[in-house]
Amino acid sequence: MLEQLSRRKGRRAQALLIRQSRFDGDLVLSDDRVPSSSWYGDRQVEALICTGDLQINGDLIDDSSHAKPILIVTGSLHLRSWLRGGMSAFIDAEVRASGFVVGHYNDSALMVGGDLKAAGYLPRARPYKDCPHILPHQFGGRIDARELDVGDIDPQGLREHFDPGVLTEEDGEIYLDERAVLSAVRERRPVWRLAADRVEQEQV
Repeated sequence: MLEQLSRRKGRRAQALLIRQSRFDGDLVLSDDRVPSSSWYGDRQVEALICTGDLQINGDLIDDSSHAKPILIVTGSLHLRSWLRGGMSAFIDAEVRASGFVVGHYNDSALMVGGDLKAAGYLPRARPYKDCPHILPHQFGGRIDARELDVGDIDPQGLREHFDPGVLTEEDGEIYLDERAVLSAVRERRPVWRLAADRVEQEQV
């Protein structure tokens, strides 16, 4: 997939051009379960660039803690859901997701020139130590999405806001399963806890 996305000169390049403006399935840019980081590193790739709009009729996946390469889209980004890991992203226009924008790992920098519109926006980003007063996510427009910072949310908060189907338990701790969020959107199952369920939980 990575070779198909890119056009480069010579054996090495500092930037790869995303040649397609539309993808009819998921677009996986990084995944720690496969050697994507070493693929980028071996080729000294610093950036992935899409000139113009990028439409993904599926999910955009950055499932890695690595910061390089960065993603640059000079137009708008339209997609179903976006799993955000360590890859910083700069979107010149708007981001429009029919599903969720979900922070994963350290949820790196996100700069959007226009609006963010989504069914849910779940960041977990924190300011960088050398820039403590600069928000890592910035928008030139407005956020039109139900927003919840999941970086430090406690188990009670997770149960209050999310459907049990997107939560997982490990060693007695409750976590948001980001992959389950994407699956729920894809299968048209609920992600947010329904109001009636919250009332019932409070009455128990």
